[in-house]
Amino acid sequence: MFVFHARRAALAVAAIIVSGCSTNSVIGATSAQHDALQSVVRADTAVHATYFPGDKVFVSNFYRSEIDVYPAHRQNAAPVAVIHDGVSAPYNLAIDASGRLFVPNNNDTISIYLPGQTTPSKTLIEPVAGPGGLGVGVNVAVGAGDTVISVDHYASQVYEYLDGATNPTYEYEVDQAFGLAVDSRNDFYVGYSPGNSNYGGVLEFIGGKMMGKDLGIKVQLGGGLALDAAGDLLVGDQGNYRIDIYKPGESKPFRIINTYPNYPYQFALDAANEHLYLVGGSPAAVYVYNYKSGHLVWNDSQGLPAYGYALGVALQPASALP
Repeated sequence: MFVFHARRAALAVAAIIVSGCSTNSVIGATSAQHDALQSVVRADTAVHATYFPGDKVFVSNFYRSEIDVYPAHRQNAAPVAVIHDGVSAPYNLAIDASGRLFVPNNNDTISIYLPGQTTPSKTLIEPVAGPGGLGVGVNVAVGAGDTVISVDHYASQVYEYLDGATNPTYEYEVDQAFGLAVDSRNDFYVGYSPGNSNYGGVLEFIGGKMMGKDLGIKVQLGGGLALDAAGDLLVGDQGNYRIDIYKPGESKPFRIINTYPNYPYQFALDAANEHLYLVGGSPAAVYVYNYKSGHLVWNDSQGLPAYGYALGVALQPASALP
């Protein structure tokens, strides 16, 4: 069973290349695949109606250096495309309001893909990590006005790119930075582990201030972060197999989603905030929860390695920035 430990520098991932998907094709099914898929949907409209109304789910496979693309409206559907170009041991993913895909790589770059494309349209550069840092981009989030924020966990750095810059406009130092979420004002939240402690907290960076405010949130081992449409903050606690949900300004969760036996390493909400998609587990899968009830609804595993290490997930369309 896989857990991302804050001080683990080596991860193991393998992935399966889906047959019939060329690496330079536009994302989406072929005509034959599309027709077959639609026939299944038409034959099962009652089931289809229960699935979230998004278009695609993107999942990162670390060691295979690929992004697998799935239709989002069918349970456990096979991948319809694979992205290789511009991908190097990817971690978490992000999709912005225009549908662009952002992939943080372990080679100090962030690859950006226009909707439906498998070749990057742009590449952002992260500074090479200094002593003690491995230069690994673990998280990326996209705010308003083409603002991009990324986390280099091992270098304890957060980078902010403004107005379409390809190099960071600002750099922030955050101990063992990990989870990341941003709102429509481009205020952002970063998970961290102070010193060599085994617990995690959350910092909020407001209005361009270089120092983050500690929100007083404590988790046993930090995981992913996300904001829902209401502005509530989701904080993954891998040590306790759960996602804690906080009202703005609160340090105690008003609701908890139990993810056992799956670690809340990275997760994302659909556009309607009806379902929450979590990656990881053994066997590897995307685990889909009803966001309101917290109940596990289904899991998607086709094309993922049986022994784990799917490290990122993003949805198209994405949840709106609160």
